[in-house]
Amino acid sequence: MIRRLTTCRRYVSQGMASLRNDMEALRATAEGYEKGLGTNVEQGAAKILEGREAVLVTGIGKSGKVGERLAVSLRSVGVRCTFVHAAEWAHGDLGMLEGAENPVVVAISHSGGTQEVVAAVTGIKNRMPTTTVLSITGTLTPAIPTDIPLSYTMGTATEPLDSIPTTSVVVQEALANCLVRTVTASVGLTRPQFRANHPGGAIGAKLA
Repeated sequence: MIRRLTTCRRYVSQGMASLRNDMEALRATAEGYEKGLGTNVEQGAAKILEGREAVLVTGIGKSGKVGERLAVSLRSVGVRCTFVHAAEWAHGDLGMLEGAENPVVVAISHSGGTQEVVAAVTGIKNRMPTTTVLSITGTLTPAIPTDIPLSYTMGTATEPLDSIPTTSVVVQEALANCLVRTVTASVGLTRPQFRANHPGGAIGAKLA
């Protein structure tokens, strides 16, 4: 029984450590938002609206999952947005840029140097030099070719084994939300308009 209680306490303390890490990373990111990151988010949202017929999100791994969610959230507020796995661009998906005006790509990578993402964005820029690239990364100097950097810092927050994506995913999601909220406010989306895009489930019923 004593061993079981000790184990439970250890798990609880790890959970609390995770929450505190997330809070510290979000605090540091909010501080950065007030020092210039916010301006870049606004510029990025404006570019998304300019290229709303051709907005593409890319990433791989956990960052890719954040990208998938960003794409569906942007679609729900009226932006024609598609997620493309970083490894797929060189296998035919560069054709999605054909005929696009003011295409925008949002690339997500915590390190800012994920090989597949760097290669994908380099290929995109070669195929369509006019593409505007937003990058959500945890570094001020991403290797990803970038026009508008959305660089975050996690302050003193750490991740398990200094490598397991946990807190970094929370910050990426937060910046994705910043883009969605800014786009939503910029277009003046109304409840009826949102319900037209999202009539199902509890949200659709709430907006009825």
